[in-house]
Amino acid sequence: MLFRVDPTSTVPLGDQIAACVRRAVADGAAPPGE
Repeated sequence: MLFRVDPTSTVPLGDQIAACVRRAVADGAAPPGE
């Protein structure tokens, strides 16, 4: 699974990735435990 992050954002990289993972789980694209 690929996630897009914005290297110019003021949001820390880890927070960006965490938000992407949460969104993928919520959308059903990544089942819990994957």
